[in-house]
Amino acid sequence: MATIGGGYAVASALAFGMPDVQTQNYYANQIRNLSSMGSASGFSEGFLSAAIKVVDALDANTIINKATAAVNKIRGFLRANVISRLVTMEDLQVAGSEMQRYLMVDPMVRERTKEQRMHGYKDTYTDPFPHLATEDHPDYRDSMTGIVQSNDQGDTFWMQYQHNRNVHEEPEQNSLTSEQKFCIVDSRAMMREFLAAGGKDPSDGWNGDL
Repeated sequence: MATIGGGYAVASALAFGMPDVQTQNYYANQIRNLSSMGSASGFSEGFLSAAIKVVDALDANTIINKATAAVNKIRGFLRANVISRLVTMEDLQVAGSEMQRYLMVDPMVRERTKEQRMHGYKDTYTDPFPHLATEDHPDYRDSMTGIVQSNDQGDTFWMQYQHNRNVHEEPEQNSLTSEQKFCIVDSRAMMREFLAAGGKDPSDGWNGDL
């Protein structure tokens, strides 16, 4: 059975809604004022330190971020694990394993993942051919064979890739339809746009930052 973590604060937010921000700020200010008074407040340092940690744990932005990620995870579990066009940040973050394998061989995505500049679905995806250049990767070739591409000079071309299965030792090649290839290409383009924009990581199911 799939499980989703997130802590007590996130579970409370999902079940009962977000804590009121004004109330949260009021308690935070009161506790910090008491803390600044030191022993004169009548409370021990240990108590005040623990109280501050409780307030900090209820930080609204953190809860919203984690609660949103948890909901997206649930939606991801309910989706069919098939090749489909992913156009939103949430769609990409909870991509199934069938889409992950093709998203992760995009040249920009693969390079940034190797440089640890993005999450790269590391909880659920492992590159079966990390030693191969991207253009030699079976999943890249499967998804790009017959697809019209353009080079840096603006010239268009298409490739009919072939595999040396004795060298790469990959499982039998899947037969991707033209529609599936277009879905993969479009989804990769959206991921690159999100990466270029910065902010949230489209390859992190927990809605982390780049």
